[in-house]
Amino acid sequence: MAYLVQGSGMAIAAVKSGDYRAFACVQQIIFRCASDILETSTTSTGPYRTYRPVGLTDWSITLNGVTYLRDQSTTKNFILETVTQQIRTDGYDIKITFTDEGGFANTITGHVFIPYSEIAGGAQNPFSKWTVELQGSGAFELNVTPEPICEIVDTYRYAATGGETSLTDALLIARTPLLGFRSTSEFDIITTGSPGQQELHYDSSTGTISWDPTNPANPPVDGVPERFTFQYKS
Repeated sequence: MAYLVQGSGMAIAAVKSGDYRAFACVQQIIFRCASDILETSTTSTGPYRTYRPVGLTDWSITLNGVTYLRDQSTTKNFILETVTQQIRTDGYDIKITFTDEGGFANTITGHVFIPYSEIAGGAQNPFSKWTVELQGSGAFELNVTPEPICEIVDTYRYAATGGETSLTDALLIARTPLLGFRSTSEFDIITTGSPGQQELHYDSSTGTISWDPTNPANPPVDGVPERFTFQYKS
């Protein structure tokens, strides 16, 4: 199953009168970062090309589906001003904040110029939408709040002797189950009821994993046991 990367809480702000203020409502933000590299391949470096950075990095942001936004302060923000000569000349100090699926607030700040703006709409659309290109100038900063916490995933492996329908180990008490396998087949992990086919039942209070009682563990074949694997977070 594909893992979906989701984001929410996107906010775009630009400095106005010395303070970051709401800038625009958007449907999509694309952030790009590219560094110049130089090929260093020679006849002695083998069959694969090699490269090294040469020290220059370019970054830019595309805002798609932009609609007008006016904040409630006395300093008004309009996406329309991106076509004015003053903004084209001076650019913006911007701050883009978005929340990822892990709940971490990611913030990108830096100075940008606006080389391109485009408006598009139709008779059936309640709003005309803009596409705005922001070209970064100088370095940008990326901050994450709070700092992500690394989680340790452990793997428990059990070699069956044959005939058993469960296993118990104190190491498995009070864990957070992630994945379960019987041989090479992935089984669903349940915590209530009786396990059926393709299911492993986990009892966190006793550290017991059980499986379909009508299908006990197979005896070793040529000295190779059937294996049960359980992945969990501590």
